[in-house]
Formats: sequence, structure tokens, C-alpha cells
Amino acid sequence: MKTKRTKLIQKKIFSKENIRNLWEIINSEFSKSQKDKNHSSLELEIICADGISYESETDDLLKDGGIIDQKKCISINIEYHDFKLERRISLNLKYGGNYGNDLLVRGDKNWASGTFETLNNSIEAVKPQQHWFIRYKTIILHISAVFAGYLISEILDIFIKPIENPSENIQAIRDFVHSNQVFYYFVLSLIYLLQTIFLMWFLRYWIIKL
Repeated sequence: MKTKRTKLIQKKIFSKENIRNLWEIINSEFSKSQKDKNHSSLELEIICADGISYESETDDLLKDGGIIDQKKCISINIEYHDFKLERRISLNLKYGGNYGNDLLVRGDKNWASGTFETLNNSIEAVKPQQHWFIRYKTIILHISAVFAGYLISEILDIFIKPIENPSENIQAIRDFVHSNQVFYYFVLSLIYLLQTIFLMWFLRYWIIKL
């Protein structure tokens, strides 16, 4: 029975040493296939920012002073196949984002589970991404939401509260709002509602965190 294990890789910064470790794990499976004289293949592909890609069946691209040191790499892919045993490992890493970063292991159940866990443990040991926006993304989004609510309410306030020397268009809208009581109270209620929603959203997040 064949099984497939997959993993979406997120928020990781892979060093050359990390990639070497993953290569060694996959290469060890290829070596076993070669020892058993199974029809198999192993390929390392590195795509650089200048549009040139490099392929190898060894780790020469990962050695000190190799392509990985000489150029800016935007994609690193490792593919292993054992065609006789119907086993496959696919590792895809792309620079500058989480999309397309994944691991796939397919084969007989015991082999796929064991190999996946070995690779997964190596991936989990990789240093997490520490970009300031990612670290504080939730806080930034909540502050932005509160600011957006405040900004919208301030804009709506222009048509409610007295202001000095309004433009003709602003004054025309103010006259309409104040002459229509239903619309006036609707706008006023909308201002308070928006302020309350964004404030409660902000408070709810921090109460849950506590």
C-alpha cells in the first residue's frame, strides 16, 4: 500500500548548512536504491535571480564557493525517485515567500512515514523567520483597524459637527444631512458603531491573549 505525506513549509530561513542536511537525508535514500541496483534518480536544481538554472546529481552546487555562494538563488529543488519501489521525495524551497515551499514524500507506508518524520524534524530545527513585520503582524493589523475606524468616524464627523469655512460641496452635504433627521441619526449611529466595533475587536484580541 502506498501513502503520501506532505508539508507546507512556512516562516523558515534556510541556511546553506540546513539545505546540506536535507540533501544528505535524501541522498542517503538514493544511495540505498543504488546499492540495491534499483532504477532511481536524484536531482538538485538551483534557479538564480538572473534566470539561469543549474542541475546536478551531486552536492557540488552546495559546496563552499559553489553557485549557492556566487549568486542569488531564488529556488532550490531536490527530487528523488526510486522507480522500482515507487518511492519519491520532492523538496521545493523558494526565496522571499511561503508559496511553493513544500515537502512531499510518497511510497510504502512505513518508509514514507519514517522518511517524512526525519525530514520534518530537520525542517522544524531550521531558524524561524524573524522579519519585524511578521513578528508584529497581528499587532500592526489591530492598530491599523482601530486607526481605520477612527479615520472613518472622523470623516463622517465632518458632516455632523460644526467646522469653520467648509467648502461649498461639504456645506451642501452638511445641509442635506442636518435637514434630514433620519439620515442625520443614521450617520451619527454609524460613527459610534464603527468606533465600538473596532475598539471591541482590539480589546477582544488582547483579552484572549491574556
